[in-house]
Amino acid sequence: MVLTAAFLAGCGGIDVVAFLDGGEGTGSETSTDTDTDADTDTDTDTGTDIDTDTDTDTDADTDGDTDTDMGCNWDRADIGYISAMWGDAANDVFAVGGDPANWFEGLAFHFNGADWQSQDLPIGGPYPLSGVWGASSTDVFAVGSYGIYLRYDGSAWSAMPALTPVLTKIWGESASDVFAVGGGLMSSVIRHFDGSAWSQMTGGGQGQLLDVWGRSGNDVYAVGYRSIVHYDGAAWSAVDTGSVDLTLLTLKGVWGSASDDVFVVGSDVTGNTAVALHYDGTSWQQMDLSAFAIGADLHSLAGRSATEVYAVGASGDAGLGLRWDGTGWVRMNGPFDFSLNDVWVAPTGEIYVAGDGGVVRCTF
Repeated sequence: MVLTAAFLAGCGGIDVVAFLDGGEGTGSETSTDTDTDADTDTDTDTGTDIDTDTDTDTDADTDGDTDTDMGCNWDRADIGYISAMWGDAANDVFAVGGDPANWFEGLAFHFNGADWQSQDLPIGGPYPLSGVWGASSTDVFAVGSYGIYLRYDGSAWSAMPALTPVLTKIWGESASDVFAVGGGLMSSVIRHFDGSAWSQMTGGGQGQLLDVWGRSGNDVYAVGYRSIVHYDGAAWSAVDTGSVDLTLLTLKGVWGSASDDVFVVGSDVTGNTAVALHYDGTSWQQMDLSAFAIGADLHSLAGRSATEVYAVGASGDAGLGLRWDGTGWVRMNGPFDFSLNDVWVAPTGEIYVAGDGGVVRCTF
């Protein structure tokens, strides 16, 4: 079975280097394609109910780190392989990924506060989806393999023009200021949507980019193989990380609470030693993950403040969830018996964690 590169980029513990190339370079051509609707199906699939468990915090602390349950009540929805999530509220969350029974078929779900409902995707079915972001709950973008761009208007998903072979993640400041990243083994791709058309941007990293996030349209970070790049509203440029050597790192997640409080997570190139970096507005430092790093890989992170940040990934055959409290990282107790690919935190504090086994949710 041949797996697509963008899908592998979201897979916990899988090194995509061996699968990649064919990414589009960072040329300067500009697409003038406009959105095209390719799906007239209505979004009426039957819902998939969450399998609600009792508080299933697990005692997984065998290596000296401090576990925390944070008072979570966990429940789980077995909705398939989920790569990414985005939400407008705790009862308005989108999740995308791939069908475990058919790796070439994308999945999209919406959570309405009661259950997860599957959503129709354009006829012909896109390849697995790896990134999702929305300007609102009625204007949501998703990306995936072979340049798949989808857009949801509150009623149905439709296809946008496919412009580049591999896309991994997407983020925007508004519906007219959206960034999508991806690429191949030795090439990075950054695309920008201005509200009417996608265009290619120049100045990407040294290899495939695996995540993108910003504080605003003129303060955007993208991370990937051996790379952290920053967009200042005029141009992309490589970030000077000082004494932190990116040469042997694969960076997979970026998030910050402010322009002087930016976190990046990933692993060494083998995928067997987790890493976390922090930028304080002046310099980059490598954070202490000594209690968790060996045999682990971090895939994503998100938070609500400088003292509430969550990172997720894999440790061996199980998932790994960490929480930053402003002074150090601690392990989260949770039903993480599968590799974790993404985390999203609602404005009201609920934590959604997605991975190979669906979505688990922490409520209080």
